[in-house]
This record gives sequence, C-alpha cells and structure tokens, in this order.
Amino acid sequence: MGNQYEVIEEIELLHESFANIMAEIDRVADKKKIDKHSNPMHPLSILYRESKKIFGRLLTKDYSTLQDTEQAWGKYQLIKDVLNDIKNEQA
Repeated sequence: MGNQYEVIEEIELLHESFANIMAEIDRVADKKKIDKHSNPMHPLSILYRESKKIFGRLLTKDYSTLQDTEQAWGKYQLIKDVLNDIKNEQA
C-alpha cells in the first residue's frame, strides 16, 4: 500500500507532470492554431480538459493511495502518447 510519504511524493511528481503536459498541450494548440475554447471536441481540447481535471483532483482525497497515483500515471502516459501522436501529424 505504501506509506503516506511515498503517496505525497508521487502526488508532487504528478502535479508537476500534469502542469507540464498542460503547458505542452497549449504550445501544440498554438502552433497548430487550434482554439481549445471554440473547438471543444478537438483532441487537444479533450486532452487539456482531462489533464486539468486530474490536475485539480490530485490534492484531494481522490488520490490518497499508491494505487490511485499509479492510475493517474497511467492516464498521464496515455495523454502524453496521444499528444505525441498529434504533434507528429502533418499539419
């Protein structure tokens, strides 16, 4: 199950990672000239919303065990993989 220190450490890493990926999504959206607000169904808009939702919940009781943080890391990796696919698409 892991001790509370390990959970807090993972949450801090996740918090930083999700902040970075949201910034990266913004950079890609700007580069591809995608307005996330006026185009809410674009994959970048969806990735941003999902990232923001997780980011906002990281400091709540929703993420209180190592299993919770492992699930968040899985979501992070999926978002990162999809973002990389979008970045590598031909404009």
